[in-house]
Amino acid sequence: MTATDPVRHGEAEAIDASVVAATEGFGLRFRGHISVPKDGIYSFRTRSVGGSVLWIGDERVVDNDGVHGLRERVGRLGLKAGYHPIRVEYFCARGEKMLEVDLSGPGVKRGPIPALNLYR
Repeated sequence: MTATDPVRHGEAEAIDASVVAATEGFGLRFRGHISVPKDGIYSFRTRSVGGSVLWIGDERVVDNDGVHGLRERVGRLGLKAGYHPIRVEYFCARGEKMLEVDLSGPGVKRGPIPALNLYR
């Protein structure tokens, strides 16, 4: 086993760092699909202590990577209505664990991605 091998796998209802009890020295990967209601430009935001990166399909939309204190980054992407692969990776090297992932776009007010729009 190496330091990057998964220790465990599971399912989460939302993209949220509270799924682990650890407060430092860990990483998380959330994978699934997101549903968007209309064609248009969508904004994705990560706000994190520690590194966070968000992909839609193969496109890196938000790059908030690196060891840092609380920092917010935003990325935008044109999407068609329907389902799209989403992946969020997060690590907390030291200090406070904190991860927020928001979405806004046509018909969607800025806020955490609703669990109803996330699919495993």
